[in-house]
Amino acid sequence: HVMKLFAIVAGAALMAVVPAAAQDAPIPVNYTHEKTFRPVPMDAAIDAALATPGFAPQAKPGPGVIVVTAPDGWDWINHSKKDHIQFRLVFTRNGDKIGESEEQCTSDPPYDCAQQIASDIQSAAAIAKNGL
Repeated sequence: HVMKLFAIVAGAALMAVVPAAAQDAPIPVNYTHEKTFRPVPMDAAIDAALATPGFAPQAKPGPGVIVVTAPDGWDWINHSKKDHIQFRLVFTRNGDKIGESEEQCTSDPPYDCAQQIASDIQSAAAIAKNGL
């Protein structure tokens, strides 16, 4: 009975935290797709992350906007399988670098890295908000 009670208490605590976090203003984010004529799985994965609640995608960089770039492009993890991709993201705001992250991801939807990318952007926004 102790474990069952703990699960109920932990669940209640989790529910109490989620609405409080959701009330924060959406994070303004800019990401510009790679210039290419073919679909880029990295772009689709980042779009999936920005489509999650809590983000306000911006058409172009501006004051206070978290700018996400992938300066090295992307590559297949295994060139023969072509089922996973890897890329480095760099986060800046107002021209100042906040940080970067290494991402690995399935190359087809649902992109298993979308939640990690969203989390990395949230972390970058928190660092920027609290001072670089």
